Amino acid sequence: MKTIQLPSVTFKVIGPDHPITASVGEDALLPCHLSPSMSAQEMEVRWFRSKFSEPVHLYQNGKDQADQQIPDYQGRTELLKEGIVNGSVVLRIRNISPSDYGQFNCFFRSRNFYEDAVLELKVAEVKVTLDPETAHPRLKLSDDKTTVTWESKHQALPDNPERFDQVFCVLGSEGFSSGRIYWEVEGMGRIWAIGVARESVRRKGPISFTPEEGIWGIEQSRNCYSLLTTPECPLPMSESPVKVRIYVHYEKEEVAFFNPDNADRIATLTASFRGEKIFPFFWVCGSVGGRGGDNP
Repeated sequence: MKTIQLPSVTFKVIGPDHPITASVGEDALLPCHLSPSMSAQEMEVRWFRSKFSEPVHLYQNGKDQADQQIPDYQGRTELLKEGIVNGSVVLRIRNISPSDYGQFNCFFRSRNFYEDAVLELKVAEVKVTLDPETAHPRLKLSDDKTTVTWESKHQALPDNPERFDQVFCVLGSEGFSSGRIYWEVEGMGRIWAIGVARESVRRKGPISFTPEEGIWGIEQSRNCYSLLTTPECPLPMSESPVKVRIYVHYEKEEVAFFNPDNADRIATLTASFRGEKIFPFFWVCGSVGGRGGDNP
């Protein structure tokens, strides 16, 4: 009896040669295709991030396997199959959030061969500039108003109503009252607090960094991290992040903090914006003790 061995069909998976960029709240389209062109209808098509066993989307046995998806992507993905007979598919990810930033693997498997490609998704952020009219006199802003530094001496600045006069705080120049927005903060030093504040936050005298004052954020002091809640809630952090990504969903009144280097969620706070404008909030201190404010 003669055994007939079918030839193994090999292929490459081709993705875009540039990162794909999407804004928070929008949809992202991640395309990839087989080379040479061939049908992928009977193949497995798996999208995953860091772990193969945790699919973002899985097409197998001729249909989508929604029950196999990891929770973060359930109900958010769709595999567009118009070109699947030619080996071309597109993954649609709905309602992009900052945690979607990073790499996605597009994996094809036939009966006797498999291959994948890596795609990079970038989530567009807003550029935050600092409002010099709100900055405490010991805070020095860079010329482009994107960096703030604590100084030991007061600057001669007018005591306008918008300016913090006791706590070493500054707000972002642009406020917002709808939609989804995020920005990143880096180079924060040893003692800081970051988050958002309502427009009505008190500027004069000592204030508490709490939701009752209209502030939602996280802080670091002595390498210890805490949520700015009442009472403060310690945050378990294995290492100090180089950057922190702050994501706000105004309609949901939600403020979330991420480590953009590994997409880990640091914390999420439920806020009460009361229909007010929300501004990026920063507290910078050059010494340990109290809230880093001046005496009355």
